[in-house]
Amino acid sequence: MYTCLIIDDEQSGIDVLLNYFQSFQLFTVVKTYINPLIALQEILHLPKVDLICMDIDMPELSGIDLSKIIRAKTDKLIFTTAHSKYALEALDIDIDVNAFLLKPFSLTKFSQVINKLFPITDIKPDQSSKVNEYFFVKNRDENLALVKIIYNDIIAIESMQNYIQFYTLKGKIVAYLTLKEVKDFLQNQSNFIQVQRSFIISIVHIEKLDGNVVHMPGDVKITIGNHYKDPLLNMIKSRILKTNRI
Repeated sequence: MYTCLIIDDEQSGIDVLLNYFQSFQLFTVVKTYINPLIALQEILHLPKVDLICMDIDMPELSGIDLSKIIRAKTDKLIFTTAHSKYALEALDIDIDVNAFLLKPFSLTKFSQVINKLFPITDIKPDQSSKVNEYFFVKNRDENLALVKIIYNDIIAIESMQNYIQFYTLKGKIVAYLTLKEVKDFLQNQSNFIQVQRSFIISIVHIEKLDGNVVHMPGDVKITIGNHYKDPLLNMIKSRILKTNRI
């Protein structure tokens, strides 16, 4: 289990990170701080953590100045900021920072940074199977309530103009996302592949491949685009049982 601290003088910034961290089962947010001076006083007496996410532009004590004092109290450091000039300033001062996130940043971007800093190969074998089993999205049809989606439950993902529809074993979920954002987010999940401009599917749930049409549970039928057929066949060919008889 990884431990994390969040420091941001705006509660909205803290809330975004808390929501995003819910997608990572192996992370525990130990504490959040809205006042950098209180953070300084307490963190010096806390055990070392695995990650600190810290805003740069804060009153009384900037994230850059605070990091100079508490850098030894964390293995990894991520700066968050709404102004790119502060990131450049941090680089000029040569602070040992592992990543910058320019606000507002998406869950996809956040996930890419976290997965890079804490790759699955660094996790103990008994924990690796539990990594990223699920994530959360805001469901349009439930007043934007955060709804858990389990990777293995996903049948297909469809682009619908400004929204994405997840077809799952439990039903449909509509979220305000683009297909590219979802595709980037799923890049480390080997069971998903795009089969046309508007659809990503899970090969785990393919029931039948009939010509250019793939049949999925729930009577979901998707026509495979010409550009996407060969990659799909290459992905499943190792699972095709064929005779060696002449």
